[in-house]
Amino acid sequence: MKSLIFIAIVSVFAPFVRAAPILNTIDESPNVYIEMGKSHALVVNKGIPVIAYNVIDRTGDNILTHQFKLAYCFSDCDTNPQFANHSIVSAASSLGGMVKLAVNGNNIPLIAYYEGLNNGFITLASCTKNCFTPSPTYRIAKTDLSLPVRPGFDFKLDKGRPVFAFGNNNITIAYCTQGCYSANPVFFKRVIPLNIGNISKIVLKLVNGNPVIGYERTLDFGYTKIGYVGLIYCSAACYSNVGQYSGYTLAHGSINTKTSFDFAIDSQGRPVLAYAFDDGMKIAKCIENCYSANPVFQHVLVDKNGSFPALALRNGVLPYISYNNALINTQNLRIAFCVSDCDLPTAIYGKRNLDLEYKSGLPSDIEFSAGNPVVSYYQAWSNDLRLAKCDKPGCG
Repeated sequence: MKSLIFIAIVSVFAPFVRAAPILNTIDESPNVYIEMGKSHALVVNKGIPVIAYNVIDRTGDNILTHQFKLAYCFSDCDTNPQFANHSIVSAASSLGGMVKLAVNGNNIPLIAYYEGLNNGFITLASCTKNCFTPSPTYRIAKTDLSLPVRPGFDFKLDKGRPVFAFGNNNITIAYCTQGCYSANPVFFKRVIPLNIGNISKIVLKLVNGNPVIGYERTLDFGYTKIGYVGLIYCSAACYSNVGQYSGYTLAHGSINTKTSFDFAIDSQGRPVLAYAFDDGMKIAKCIENCYSANPVFQHVLVDKNGSFPALALRNGVLPYISYNNALINTQNLRIAFCVSDCDLPTAIYGKRNLDLEYKSGLPSDIEFSAGNPVVSYYQAWSNDLRLAKCDKPGCG
């Protein structure tokens, strides 16, 4: 059995000769795709990889078509995954590109995406029947979660109810109160008045149902760009007008060559972050006072050449990061994982190449299946979306 299994979920070119590991083409178009899966989200649902992704296509009459699709494994998911896919929504207008995915306890996928460039809004697509077949039915709900310009956003499910965090300058938290899977869902909305500004990415997690929001903000001074990574947390009455939200900046640094972050919550409810600045990709683990004005974090350098990290915790404890190695001549996909002293400043991370093709992992997403890493990633050089599946925890 091979240690690594690579599947091209969708591709814009016919298969061509590449060295092992195994590559398959799953979706192909006679047209030239401009963008295929650059924005995507991975969920491993009961051992089955499910991926929502964006597609931008140029038709024969030079009209751009935007769509979102869902790919899912239907055969040999543990050894040699085979994928099918279907379209969720398609339009000859801007659907924004950003897409998020959740699967509820009834095995129903929900896909959220931002629609429009200006004066746009978040749209929620929920499957109503035949969800993992070639002919599903989706209900498209245009929510009242709107902003004048394209925001960062994320969403999770709280006992099946969608919870959103989105914003540009201030972050808004939105909780579905009724009709969540209808054409007219109703949301309670609360603007968190922290005036962060210039938000470029938002990641939402729930701790006992309460939102914990990670964000990246970017300041461009012309001669240099500075990135800030921070957390916002709620201590009481989170989904009300008197919700008590606080926050802090965790790290900052120049992001002229490297960028992005991700975060997770460990088995004890503590935040763990992966972030990439020009001086390298690091892990920050909270060790005490995590949800207070004086948190204590432990920062460890994982790779001096990492960018676009995606983070997941094996068994809720051990950090695994999929990322682009950010070297000018390679830019390949790698995975890093803690092998010893994981709770200490001397933590040691093993690293392994997953895909050596130029510009792999821009970006990626990571989950676990039976304790082993599963990585979906955008291959920018070939413009396709792929999956790497390890059959060992260390991908060895």
